[in-house]
Amino acid sequence: MKSKILLTVIFVFYHVITITAGELIVTPEKPQKGATISVSYKSDGYFQNGEQISLFIYCFITGEKTIEGNETPMTYDNSDKIFKATFQFPQKVNFALLKVGNGKKFDTNQSEFWQLLFYGNDGKPLQGANLNCAVSFMGMLPQNVSRIVRFDKALEYFQQEIALYPDNIQAQIGFASLNFDMRKISKDDFDAALKRIIMSGFDENNEGDLRAVVRSLRTLDKNDKAQQLERKFLENHLQSDLAEELAMAQLAKTDNLKEFSSDVQKYLKLFPNSPNRERVFSALVSGYLQDDRYDDIYTLLNTYADVPSSAYAKLAMAYLDNAEKMNEKQIKRNLGKALDILKYAIEEARKLDYHYRPKHLSESEWKLSKMMEYADILKLYGQVNHLAGNIDDALKYLNESKKLFESNTPPDLYLELIETYIESFKDSIAYNLASEAIIESKNSKETDNYHKILFDSLNFRGDYKNVYDSLSSLAKKKRLGELAYEQLNIPVSLGSVNSLLGKELKFDSLRGKVIVIDLWSTWCGPCKESLPAMDNLYSLYKDSSDIVFVSVDVWEKEEGKDRIENIKKFFGKSDYDLPIYIDNSNILPYKLGVTGLPTTIYIDKKGIIRFKDIGYVNADFLMNASDKIDFLRSK
Repeated sequence: MKSKILLTVIFVFYHVITITAGELIVTPEKPQKGATISVSYKSDGYFQNGEQISLFIYCFITGEKTIEGNETPMTYDNSDKIFKATFQFPQKVNFALLKVGNGKKFDTNQSEFWQLLFYGNDGKPLQGANLNCAVSFMGMLPQNVSRIVRFDKALEYFQQEIALYPDNIQAQIGFASLNFDMRKISKDDFDAALKRIIMSGFDENNEGDLRAVVRSLRTLDKNDKAQQLERKFLENHLQSDLAEELAMAQLAKTDNLKEFSSDVQKYLKLFPNSPNRERVFSALVSGYLQDDRYDDIYTLLNTYADVPSSAYAKLAMAYLDNAEKMNEKQIKRNLGKALDILKYAIEEARKLDYHYRPKHLSESEWKLSKMMEYADILKLYGQVNHLAGNIDDALKYLNESKKLFESNTPPDLYLELIETYIESFKDSIAYNLASEAIIESKNSKETDNYHKILFDSLNFRGDYKNVYDSLSSLAKKKRLGELAYEQLNIPVSLGSVNSLLGKELKFDSLRGKVIVIDLWSTWCGPCKESLPAMDNLYSLYKDSSDIVFVSVDVWEKEEGKDRIENIKKFFGKSDYDLPIYIDNSNILPYKLGVTGLPTTIYIDKKGIIRFKDIGYVNADFLMNASDKIDFLRSK
């Protein structure tokens, strides 16, 4: 093989709106295990009176890593003007998060969700309830139940768990680790705490306890002891979450295709309903493609039942790679092959096999994700039909895809439809689609170019610039309207940072201004891409007195002069106007609830975090960031 097999997967993303909090009341306030709760919800106006909405419930199970997603419909009470629902919890639940929604937009209580701790007959929260609550604030939950990161809250709930249940080793280790990360204790004190906790004893058959201890042992460089504990646990727990994780890790290390293919078969036999199935099949396809064994992997996939559609899609598109190096006969053959393979992908994407449903997704959330997967495969099938010259089939499947995507229609689907309609001599339809793409903020340079050409060819009256500006203004108004419902509400006190010349900047002195904080590091690959874009954003607002940009280097190993020199080396000859600062304490990310880089934080004039962008995506960065700044400036 040419390189190590990578465990990657094609993901289908869809946009879900989270909105400003309505009022949700749960009774009883302190439910006991297995309780039935009654919920009343008063919308803030985003959901219409009588609209079909549901209560979404995410159950945290005692002693398990799994989160179970549930939902129950809410009925509307016309007399009280509120939505109501009831739900009975399983006996094993000790903590839950709640949200309300119609499947496409949700009230997540400004990303805090509503939380429920379950209580025993003694009036105390059940063991593990505060622990699960603490973990829920640390940014490690699945996307559909990912509440805002609050490390201060996590510490608080770790502490409460330890106060009630001093022997909870997971809470002890979590509390010590977070205190160290937040620079509240030294490395020596942290190591001493871990040793003391481990020596106090733990249940080697409790997977959560064992995981916590293994992580601690590796932190203490006691890898042999950690592996010994894992091996002992696996002897009696062959299908545990830990067993699956270690099996995945072993697959990732395999660089022999024959061995990897055999190991995949064993993995899928042992973990048939694994949430990692898609990644495993994607890696299997990648391995064969690296060896140019296209037909062999096609044959192999057909020996499996229920192959993820993304695996077939990946193979189909591989047949079209490097088309510029093929002759006409080869292109025709490969287009036919790709279309045949995508038929399998469509068949798989249509299926609703409930045993493959990820536990953290409620039924409607899973159905929506499957629908988006199906829409994406139809889009690919339409695109390949377009390439093959099958215009009618292309339009059929592209339009079906767009119908399923609805407001999530991606820019490349708009473009493909526009080009296909132009080839069909249906310029009016193409123009309307280009206009719609602009209004929905799904336009690109190519889309805009077609829009101008079609405007002229259809002999519309008026000045084109006025028409385009009017559509763009509608798009901006729509985006800002959505932002009003996507705001966070986190007051913060941030201390200070220092410029490269050592000048201190106190965040309290910036009250009354919109603050844009960009967090990055020299070792962060995506940060190298995001910084030029952030510099371009700064150039748009650098003359505005009500906006302050604070670009902060964080989480570096170097200190003092070495750190400054490293930063200068990182920038090299790049000529940035963006003000650069250093967080010498490395505490700022934890105050801001940051779990990865780059991250951009938008703080309003009252010192409240309103928006947080995690990671960097080049497409539409300037537009989305400018929207947030303009929205906060107007308040």
